[in-house]
Amino acid sequence: MKQNYHGSSLKHKILFWFLGICLLSLILMLLITQIFFGKVIMDNFKDISKEATKRLYYHLDYYFSQFSKSTQTLISNSNIQDFLVSNKNYSLQELQDIEKELRRYVVFNYSEAINVILVSNDLRVVSMDNSLDNIDGRSFVNEPWYNSDMPNTPIVLPTHRAGYTKWRGYPVMSMVIPVYNINTIEIAGKLVVDFGLDEIIKTFEDAKIKDTGLFFILSPDNQIVYHPNKELLGLNLRQTELADLNSAYNNETYIMKIAGKKSLVSMSQMGTYKWRLVFVMDYSEMNGPLMAAQHATITAFLIISLILLIIIPFVTESITKPIIRIKELMGRVTKGDLSVRAEKVESTDEFNQLSCSFNSMVEQLSELMKTVSDLKIREMTLVLRQKEAIIKFFQNQINPHLLYNSLDIIKSMAYLEHIPQIVTMTTNLADVYRYNAKFSDSEVTIFDEIKYLEKYLEIIKVRFPRKFKSVISISNAHYNCLCLKLILQPITENAVKYAVEPEGGKGSIQVSSFLDGSDLVIKIADDGPGIPEEKLTSLQKQWDYISNNVIQNHKEDNSQGLSNVHTRLVLKYGNSYGLSIKSIKGSSTTVIIRIPFREKQ
Repeated sequence: MKQNYHGSSLKHKILFWFLGICLLSLILMLLITQIFFGKVIMDNFKDISKEATKRLYYHLDYYFSQFSKSTQTLISNSNIQDFLVSNKNYSLQELQDIEKELRRYVVFNYSEAINVILVSNDLRVVSMDNSLDNIDGRSFVNEPWYNSDMPNTPIVLPTHRAGYTKWRGYPVMSMVIPVYNINTIEIAGKLVVDFGLDEIIKTFEDAKIKDTGLFFILSPDNQIVYHPNKELLGLNLRQTELADLNSAYNNETYIMKIAGKKSLVSMSQMGTYKWRLVFVMDYSEMNGPLMAAQHATITAFLIISLILLIIIPFVTESITKPIIRIKELMGRVTKGDLSVRAEKVESTDEFNQLSCSFNSMVEQLSELMKTVSDLKIREMTLVLRQKEAIIKFFQNQINPHLLYNSLDIIKSMAYLEHIPQIVTMTTNLADVYRYNAKFSDSEVTIFDEIKYLEKYLEIIKVRFPRKFKSVISISNAHYNCLCLKLILQPITENAVKYAVEPEGGKGSIQVSSFLDGSDLVIKIADDGPGIPEEKLTSLQKQWDYISNNVIQNHKEDNSQGLSNVHTRLVLKYGNSYGLSIKSIKGSSTTVIIRIPFREKQ
């Protein structure tokens, strides 16, 4: 795809970019429309669900409260009161009288009540039907209200399936009403009214919104109290395709998938019964205006694209013709013809500027060719000088070989004569000179520097065997740090020269290191007489000058003194690195080396 694009003509690229910009505009429009209409949809859905929920909640609350009030006459009936407070054995006639009172309540109040059951504190039961069989409560032991605590106020139990014979498996709600002894004002039992959902179903059908909008009710433990699908009544959400609602919360509005469909969901709590009233609507039904707007936008894009396909070739022709001419002239320039010039265009637009710039470029290129020729001659001269310098370097390497060979001969003679001090000294001296002879700006590790520093210190100990002491306290963790070659030995040699030798070899040198942030700091300290303050100030000023002016004033220096070490460090790592010095007169001198901590990979 990328290769095809770069191989296309300018016309095609312009067309591609025009269509790309239009497509990007379309995507942005669709995205903005989606966001804007999505918010409008959610706001409309909230308003609709809020209003409908308020009406339903009011209706259900009124319905249940009236249901509860209608039982007041029944529970104050003398036969009902006597049954609950008396422990006598009731005759069939007496039980039938109680049944008549219960049936009379249903006839004159709520026809949707399928059964009215009277339950005493000792679980004696009388229902509307078959009192003799039910007096001991055998038929009702599996009902949710049978063994439940006596409520202090009327409660409505969620939808469940009746378990007694006549209405077995029928979905019912149960209103449990506490019955108080009218003499002692204590709870004597409870009146249970099992009623069907016909009135509730009618209420919810009247409240239906649009084609896909539906309401249902959930108990606090996610049991379905009401749903238009009667097969779901009394089931837990986990057992149905509504299981995703388990993660929803009260008083919220969501967009979520239910049964594989994107849906709008609103959930609010019915405070009196702690049930949740859920309103669900298919998102596509609320999404109609958005889809219409998106279709209109896509149609407009297709029409605009068609117009562009017709117009752009004519527009690009006038744009690309001058550019193609410049391209042809550029081809002649690449073949070496610097005499070509572009025709001047009678206009003030960019094409006229391009023609003028092309002519100016060709003229400058002609002059540049002449300049390059002169530079090539200078470059050849410089290469010759570099080769001469390399030859001179190799010639200078011949001289040290005589020293190494002589030291090896002395070492062999000392070994044969059994003089170990001379063997040690010549071996260390040869190693130090070999290390120094390979002087360059390449980096080595701290470990390499310490190894050859130890050889140098052994030579000094041979020279001053009883008086001189040295301690190297470099952490193993710092061994792999990279540094310039020959930065420790010259400083140590300087300490020996000015602090140890004047005292006849009596003195000590300590080398230590520590990390300071991302830098490694190495200290080389002696216990000599110190440096006079004037000389110390002068030396520090000299180093500060080098740090600030090393690039402009740097010259090659074959010396390896303190200033040379400082200069090399600044050149390599920058002016925040290098040497610093502290001295206490008559006590000690410490040279401090600061380098970046970079480990060898």
